[in-house]
Amino acid sequence: DNVNRNTYATTWGDCAGVYATGSRIESCIVRNNTASGYCGGVQFYGTAESTMINSLVANNTAYSYAGVYLISNTNNVSIVNCDMVGNKNTNSSNGAGLYSGTSSTNNKLINSVVWGNKYNSSNSNLYRYYSSGLTVTNCALAGTTISDGNNINLSYNNTGTGNVPMFTHPSTEAGATCYDGDWSLQDGSILIDKGSLVGIELPEKDLAGLNRVVSATVDIGAYERPFQSSLNPDANNRLYVRTEACGLGDGSSWENATNDLQLAVNEANRISPIPTVWVAEGTYTGSEETDYAYYLQAGVMVYGGFAATETELSQRDLSSHVTILDGGNARGVLGQTAEFADGLESIWDGFTIQHGRRAGNGAGAYLMKNGILSNCVIKDNVCDESNRGGGVYVVKGTLVNCLISNNTAYRGSGVYADNAYVVGCIITNNSNNNYSYGAVSGGASTFVNCDIVKNLGYGVASITNSRFTNCVIWGNSYSSQLSDISSDTKMMYCAVQGGRTGTGNINLSASNSGDQAGNYPMFVDPENGNWNLQQGSALINAGISENLELPEKDIMGNPRIQNGIIDLGACESDIADM
Repeated sequence: DNVNRNTYATTWGDCAGVYATGSRIESCIVRNNTASGYCGGVQFYGTAESTMINSLVANNTAYSYAGVYLISNTNNVSIVNCDMVGNKNTNSSNGAGLYSGTSSTNNKLINSVVWGNKYNSSNSNLYRYYSSGLTVTNCALAGTTISDGNNINLSYNNTGTGNVPMFTHPSTEAGATCYDGDWSLQDGSILIDKGSLVGIELPEKDLAGLNRVVSATVDIGAYERPFQSSLNPDANNRLYVRTEACGLGDGSSWENATNDLQLAVNEANRISPIPTVWVAEGTYTGSEETDYAYYLQAGVMVYGGFAATETELSQRDLSSHVTILDGGNARGVLGQTAEFADGLESIWDGFTIQHGRRAGNGAGAYLMKNGILSNCVIKDNVCDESNRGGGVYVVKGTLVNCLISNNTAYRGSGVYADNAYVVGCIITNNSNNNYSYGAVSGGASTFVNCDIVKNLGYGVASITNSRFTNCVIWGNSYSSQLSDISSDTKMMYCAVQGGRTGTGNINLSASNSGDQAGNYPMFVDPENGNWNLQQGSALINAGISENLELPEKDIMGNPRIQNGIIDLGACESDIADM
């Protein structure tokens, strides 16, 4: 039955439970074993690859290292989605749950729980003699803070407030005669959906024989919490949201829409296959108890701009049926708390994101890997103090065809981009608390066909190792437009007021139009935010499209490439000649 239990080791160096070298321990329970010396549960030894996955090490007793022990020369050990709980040292105060004594650098603890372990009556959970000897990611550790790796510092209490695990019936004492415990999760556990699927392969079933993954991501530990949704996707696998709940309120149609947008997003993340979420026009304010009014969830596609009559996405009219996410000038508007795995991208499309305010980065939105905003208006957001990304702070995420205007921050008032991809956006009328910085700042990012225009301060400033292609940088309040641009930042086929060295670049006039010879942008009405191009614009048919990831439509909804050659900037013209 894959259970090792009730063994006893009397030799000082022996492990009472499982002694593993070059081994795979999968979906096993190692419990109630006693060693008079080292290690009651599982001891890893040697450099051959070993894995323990989907397993429980519980209620073991030893002089030292009662639960799991990585001896000094151990390497290539992976412990994934395991619970090390309720183990007890009788002599050593360190690492009753897991003790790593190795300095080798290829040992990993992933998606696992170390909780409720004791040295006599004192808490003793995880101990790393060398911090480099065990990499810890997406784990829940009682009374232990490991700042890197997206880990959770668990409360010593099973229930109550804070980061509580909420095990169904945890055993509290170790030893061969103790109650074995029920380490499954209850609703509300901090462990639910907090693991990561990146870079790991899990069994189809958890330790209880239930589906190992029931949402877009995995729970922490050996047991997955079964999920029963309170919402009901329709035959097209959609959930529907309106400002006022209707009918059954189960999200099954426009007539039975829920009014809880975050609930719809959260539950969509846990339903398989993941439904899309359609959101009708109106203003949504979200939670007042969290840093952001709303949060992305992995794999969930969320669309706004509906009149609540549509049956096809193509029937939306974003300008007529505006869907607003509002931070109330008291919190950020839309946040992402973790990177999403490839294939689990989350897109929020067709929203106005406004009135965010934070004493932190990203007042309008904070995006991470595989978080995507498209066809959004991001306006009137403020980062207080010396913070970045008034409109959007984006780390490895993506912005597509967004209008980003009238935002404020110390640096990157419109967009602060770090390893980001920004395409087809208009970034305008943003202002920096410190005018020496720009509307766009950051590093290692790619900007394609963006208008960075009419901002207060520099257009682009304090940016490193980035690429700008087919972009327009013009009309920003500092005439030089650019500041503190690193030598490894490249601009090509860009139109910059005052010029910029690079292949295909255009030195734009400071005037929008004129009678004298020159390169004029010829926007339709820049003073009132109309960035479409007129006949004679130097931007028409002046770009390059090879090897670029481009949307099919521009920000105005027109075909991105017309007349065979792409224009510079966010708005494509149908004018055939310059």
